[in-house]
Amino acid sequence: MTSPNPPDLEHKGSGPSRDLMEEFLSRYDSYQTRRNYRADLKQFFGEDGATRTEAAQVETEDIVEFLTEKATSLARSTLKRKAETLRSFFQWLSTQGLIEKRPIGSDQKTTDLIEQVVSKTGDDTEEEKDSDGGEEPVSDEAHASDCQKTPDGHRQ
Repeated sequence: MTSPNPPDLEHKGSGPSRDLMEEFLSRYDSYQTRRNYRADLKQFFGEDGATRTEAAQVETEDIVEFLTEKATSLARSTLKRKAETLRSFFQWLSTQGLIEKRPIGSDQKTTDLIEQVVSKTGDDTEEEKDSDGGEEPVSDEAHASDCQKTPDGHRQ
């Protein structure tokens, strides 16, 4: 059985109630990426951040509902970034051994998810509706250059 808190994550604030957002965001060097991802995660989880317990309870339907609520006021590119943020966050939680099942799988394309959301709302315009100054959605691979590795091979 896997330890509920792997040794490399056992530190100040470990346990099911710690906030995981800042730990996840610390992987990225770009201020803009951290700012946008933080805003996306806080919109989804709330201002108090995400705990392991909360993250483990998220289902695909929760993400679809969140994106559907945002779809009428946000551009498709912003919705895609929000979906990519959540996908990246849950992928990170999974690789850290903190959740067993990801609500957005690595094989699920965020564009397909956005198409599902947009078709539910009946809004298929491409024009920019929001003013968050958000970046275009970027995959984890594209952020690899934003991440620095420590001498022991872990990403910061």
